[in-house]
Amino acid sequence: VGVPLAVCGIALVLGLFLDWAEGWPAGTGFLYLLASMAMLPNPLVNNVPATESGVALDVWFSTFALVGEVLSFGAVGSLSALMHIGAWWESGRLANYPFLSPLLLVVASLLPLTALVSALGALLAVAEGWTSSEGILFMAST
Repeated sequence: VGVPLAVCGIALVLGLFLDWAEGWPAGTGFLYLLASMAMLPNPLVNNVPATESGVALDVWFSTFALVGEVLSFGAVGSLSALMHIGAWWESGRLANYPFLSPLLLVVASLLPLTALVSALGALLAVAEGWTSSEGILFMAST
C-alpha cells in the first residue's frame, strides 16, 4: 500500500512542475506522470510535453520513476516473507519440493499486487468517470 501511495504523491508533486512548464491545467501533469510511472499501456490524458523544458522535465522524471521502481522492487524483494522462503530453500526444507518454492513466491506477491491494482484502478476510475470495479478490472486485465 505504501508504494502506490508514494507513486501517487510523487506524481502529484512532479506533475505540478510539468503543468507549469507546459501551461497545462492543474492535474494534467499528475495524470500524465501517473500513467507513465504505473507503466499503463493507455495514457490517462492525450497531452504530451511539447516545449523544450517540458520534454527535459519528462525525461528527468521518467528516469527518476525508473530508478524509484527498481528501488521499490528491491524493497519488496527484501520483505521478511520472501527472505524466509530463501532461508527455507537453503536449509533444504524446500529442496525436496521444487514446485513449492515458486508457488510460495506467487502467494507472497498476491497481496501487494492486489493492493497496487486496486489503488491504481480506483484512481483510473476517478479520472475516467467509471465505477471503481470497472477501473480495477481494467487494471487487472492490462
